[in-house]
Amino acid sequence: MTARHAFPEPAPALAEQLDHVLASVLHRCPRLVVDLPGPPRPKERPRAYVDDAGRARVRTPKATKGYEGHVRRVAGLVALARGWPAGGWEAPGVRYVVRAEVVAESDLSDLDNVIKAAIDGLEGPVLPNDRRVLAVVAFKRVAGPAERPRATLTIWALGPTGEKQP
Repeated sequence: MTARHAFPEPAPALAEQLDHVLASVLHRCPRLVVDLPGPPRPKERPRAYVDDAGRARVRTPKATKGYEGHVRRVAGLVALARGWPAGGWEAPGVRYVVRAEVVAESDLSDLDNVIKAAIDGLEGPVLPNDRRVLAVVAFKRVAGPAERPRATLTIWALGPTGEKQP
């Protein structure tokens, strides 16, 4: 019988090492941590259809819109409370690094699709545009028996923000 693990055995050590690298490289950059309660949802593929006038249309599925809206609301409140500028820094040289820890209900959702939905939700309250994201470091694990599914996003701003994190 094969035991199911959210991570292969070396993964927690890898996560710890990458966190150490991020902390040492980005320690002076402005940082925002957003805890998103509730099960993380993957971004679903857009649905194509033909409207009554015979035009091809594409719509985003409701579940994706709902999760992106949840991220947008929570991130906006956290950003406001922490003094992060609304919409992030507009200066052309500013880029962002995002670290995501996803605690999922099961191992069925694709991590990359969860990250896409979360980053799309950050656009507006935290990021001026998701094209400004320079790097993403993400980990997924299955929630333990006493744990609730959630996602934690840490966002660093790199470049000429005019601010330094103490």
